[in-house]
Amino acid sequence: MRITWTAEDRGEQSADADTADAAADEMVSGVNRMYSDMNTTVGAHVMLHFVTPLRRRLIDEGWAVASNGEAWSAQEGPVSVTLNP
Repeated sequence: MRITWTAEDRGEQSADADTADAAADEMVSGVNRMYSDMNTTVGAHVMLHFVTPLRRRLIDEGWAVASNGEAWSAQEGPVSVTLNP
């Protein structure tokens, strides 16, 4: 499964993952790297309010949709994620 995440004004990254947890972990790590040059408060805000809900949605619904052959996308604030089968 191919996961792609985008953060406004931060660019886009992607990775391949074999499980929902692996895909979610890739996204979390990637977004964390994207915001590593920001102060701790901003990074924590992004992770808590945007990335955490996206991670849950990816695991709860996104993986099942993409496993059935359909692309799945979601966005929270400045962060978006797409899973492609």
